[in-house]
Amino acid sequence: MMASLETRELAEEGKLFCHYLLGGQGSRPEVHERYAAACATLFQETPTQEEQALNLFVRRNPWALPLLDAAVGLIQPHTLLRKKLFLLLAILETTPGHTEVFTPKPCARGFLVLRVIFLGITCLLKAAAGIILYPFARRVR
Repeated sequence: MMASLETRELAEEGKLFCHYLLGGQGSRPEVHERYAAACATLFQETPTQEEQALNLFVRRNPWALPLLDAAVGLIQPHTLLRKKLFLLLAILETTPGHTEVFTPKPCARGFLVLRVIFLGITCLLKAAAGIILYPFARRVR
């Protein structure tokens, strides 16, 4: 029963992370199941209290995921949150129904330069907001 509850929680976490990584697009339930199984296999050691608090904060406040992902990518890139996001990203990239999201599309060079500048500014703003939010998110409750 306990393992089943943990598997369901991991599948729900996978669904939340998919929503973020796919830019709001829906994902298939089998992706969430693969994510839950992979997490159960790869992350067997008990996470620190701060990592647990961070994951719980993200589950309770999904709006904070992009901000905290950007922040921990800069200040603590080896956190459990980042490892889980990378794991799910690898699963999504190898899932036939989601490959189009990761396949580059041809575009004009000028448009590409503007897009890179826009994305860079957006990432900096997310990271700044995430760094401010991070101490509150990792607080053990």
